[in-house]
Amino acid sequence: MSLQELCHGLVVPEDGNVNWEVVDKIFSKACKLATTADGAVARAGFVPVTVKLLQHGIPDPVLEADATFMLWTCMANPGDVDLKDQTRTACFEAGGIEILCRLLTTSESEEVDRCMGRTAKFCSACALWNISRTESLRAALRASGLVHSAGEVVLDVTQDMNLRFFCALILCNLVGEEDAESSALVRFDAMNLVTEALKKAKRGGTQVYGALWHVNKKQSALDGLVMAFRCLCSGDENKARAQGLGAIELMIELMDPRQFDERTQANASEALQHLSFNADVAKYLRSSSQSVDTLKKLAKPDSDLCDRAKDHLRGIFFRFEETSGVNPTPRKKPTQPEKKPRKEAEAEAVDTKSNEKQEEEGWVMLSYNWVHQKTMIAVADTLRAAGFRVWMDISQEEGMNMTGSTIEAMAAAVEGAKLVVVAMSSSYQMSANCRLEAEFALTLRKPIVPLMMETSWKPTGWLGLLLGAKLYIDLSQPSALTAGGKAQELLKEVSRHLNKPVVAVGANGGASQKVVQGARTMTVDQVGQWLQEKGFAQYGETFKQLEVDGEVLFSLNKLGHNWQTFAQLRTDFGVTQPAHALKLMVMIGDLFP
Repeated sequence: MSLQELCHGLVVPEDGNVNWEVVDKIFSKACKLATTADGAVARAGFVPVTVKLLQHGIPDPVLEADATFMLWTCMANPGDVDLKDQTRTACFEAGGIEILCRLLTTSESEEVDRCMGRTAKFCSACALWNISRTESLRAALRASGLVHSAGEVVLDVTQDMNLRFFCALILCNLVGEEDAESSALVRFDAMNLVTEALKKAKRGGTQVYGALWHVNKKQSALDGLVMAFRCLCSGDENKARAQGLGAIELMIELMDPRQFDERTQANASEALQHLSFNADVAKYLRSSSQSVDTLKKLAKPDSDLCDRAKDHLRGIFFRFEETSGVNPTPRKKPTQPEKKPRKEAEAEAVDTKSNEKQEEEGWVMLSYNWVHQKTMIAVADTLRAAGFRVWMDISQEEGMNMTGSTIEAMAAAVEGAKLVVVAMSSSYQMSANCRLEAEFALTLRKPIVPLMMETSWKPTGWLGLLLGAKLYIDLSQPSALTAGGKAQELLKEVSRHLNKPVVAVGANGGASQKVVQGARTMTVDQVGQWLQEKGFAQYGETFKQLEVDGEVLFSLNKLGHNWQTFAQLRTDFGVTQPAHALKLMVMIGDLFP
């Protein structure tokens, strides 16, 4: 019998009369298969039908434990990262969060599943922890009341320690340092316990707090534990403790691409970046030549460290440079201009004036966490339709699928911005790169317009201090831009900061679908003329050699305003200066709004 046929056998019939003997046989076989890392059971659709069975009510406590074990393993063991997120989303959409939360708080059964010998209560906690690892589902988990339920378990000393530990991991992923429920993590001493668990689990094949942590350089369970530690490190109080726990050296060790998978590398590097925001940790890191040398080697373009982890390391070095004068990755110093013939000098003077004009215009930069990308694309459309130039990275996931120096591009984007729109959310607050971006904007005294992206949440810690008493525009509802006047409110606030007249928008938020007539049919010579008019005549010859016409510009624009396009302009099109690459990207977007 195929897995699909087995899965169909779990479907609750319309009359509600479930054949529990058949269910027993299916779980007996499928649960063992679910423990493998190929994801076949998850792909067959076992998660939603298992949720429906639990909602229907399973009379046998052993079968109930089997069902929760099935959900836990399906969401933990799929063969690829995308399938993990899809499986967790499928559990959420089927109503799995509510039933798992209920079992976590009400199940008293001591019966265990037939694979690992765990209770339904423990398996529910592990399943909910896996769901909390998918960032886009965290708001729903908070809204479900899970934070309070998990906090009660963590503080209940009569509960099993393994259960309390996994509930603490849930809290690590869901709460900020100053949330009311975070006190449970402090009293539980989560920072110390998670650090010690990591030290044991990194050896691989080890039972730690009731779970088996397999480790290899392709895929491991360890990345979830490192993620919880990374979330803990976003809190300023925990940063101060990390050094004494040996966490700095531990994070560097977990970045070793010869031993650990890419997600573990990425979470460890972001944890270290979070820690580097603490002055004492930064001083300790800078004073350790061995640590700096190791991080430099890992950050090199030709190292085997994943790109996302390299990005976080560059963020550490960038902040060293900005805050202390230490310059591990020095920027190019300007050289004295050479004397040139009069005509050439006059031509350069014209280019300079044009570039100065562009610099005065600047752009509106959107700073956000990728979880809210869909809403922020609508924000960008609204601003562009009103005539504002917009810089927005639309990479699929923060720090991933990027080439070149992301940090260098970020710095140039902030430096060239006249205004920074910050999309506030718990995900933004817990992101090291978002913090680096926002604090750099503050350092350069860029005006900031805050947007609220989540309901029942408010910024605390570093983000709360950075924004102070600024009034925010509430975009937490999906229809906010198209209803309630939020689009007009946004344009009014942006216009106020840029001293421009307010442009009225339509009922749909003002997103324009119009393409500039003729831009796509521009010839190579017309592109060269366009470059000259915009003050970038120095790139005309290169564009001509590459036969860049309107169709090429249109294709380049379709890639979006992201770090990959930025890198392509610099490497493939010869626009070597970061500021010029950013301006050209915005100008191309103006051709095809």
